Amino acid sequence: LKEIYELNQDLVGWITIPDTVIDYPVVQCEDSDFYLSHDFYGEENVNGQIILDTLCDPYTPSYNLVISGHHMNSGAMFGRLLKFSSQNYWEAHKIVEFDTLMARKQYVIFAVFYSADYDEDEEGFRYNADIQYKLDADQWLEEIRENQIYDTGIDVGFGDEFITLTTCDRSRRRNGRFVAVARRIREGEKIE
Repeated sequence: LKEIYELNQDLVGWITIPDTVIDYPVVQCEDSDFYLSHDFYGEENVNGQIILDTLCDPYTPSYNLVISGHHMNSGAMFGRLLKFSSQNYWEAHKIVEFDTLMARKQYVIFAVFYSADYDEDEEGFRYNADIQYKLDADQWLEEIRENQIYDTGIDVGFGDEFITLTTCDRSRRRNGRFVAVARRIREGEKIE
């Protein structure tokens, strides 16, 4: 990613879901609203850019990296993320690759669900970018299990690293969200 980083120092990584259109640089800066209406090169663009939450640190082991992108009708950015509402689609595309400037990591999506924007609705999903205690992790994972659309059979627990992908979804509520949560693939683990 060195050559790309030289173009924009807000780059923190690259996200790919193989065999899908999700294949983008991920940026992070103090003013994350900037990338809601600008692309990677700083040009105005309605698609915006894929953004890592400002509370996340991609360079040290983090419990959960929260990455968001617009749901574009064209399918750009995270416009196709809602395809994961189909278990058949998940079975064919369950791996997420997130390369940072320091490491290459693979994750397996273990849950997808619809939610509300927490800022607007106190019953919305709490993304919890930095959970440090087992009790908090257990409650967070239980909330995910209670809301997941289907059971993937992927086991998860405290100590795992997670990546949460989120996009707007107005199919169920005015300011709704669609969320896909993935666990880092463990050393020696084979995902089929």
